[in-house]
Amino acid sequence: MLTEHEQSTKLRRTFENRVSSSAFKRIDDELRVIGKFAQITILDTGELDVWIRSADLTPLGTRKLNNICSAVFHELPESRINKRDGEAWFVTEHLPDSLFKVLRVRKKAVYSEEHKKALAERLRVMREAKS
Repeated sequence: MLTEHEQSTKLRRTFENRVSSSAFKRIDDELRVIGKFAQITILDTGELDVWIRSADLTPLGTRKLNNICSAVFHELPESRINKRDGEAWFVTEHLPDSLFKVLRVRKKAVYSEEHKKALAERLRVMREAKS
């Protein structure tokens, strides 16, 4: 059985280079990765528990739920998706990055070297103008 701290650490390590820091939220004293259509936690076994439901916990429409489940099944055909009225959930060993877009989980921003240099130059100019 993982402690709350171990669970949080494991979840952050699993997703730290893949999702935005704003996607991590603490709900019911448990750290979760939150998207518009999903909440992701990590189980004691190390597997990912994905709950498909709207961010405000209202049930999803049938068409939206079926479209999301279809995309999940396409990417993870070995996963067993459990569906109820307005929600679904599944357990998986890994979650492909392609599903982040479907589940509307914010991905971590990745900047090119050119963009990083432009941002640094803009910051330098702003600092010089301030002093």
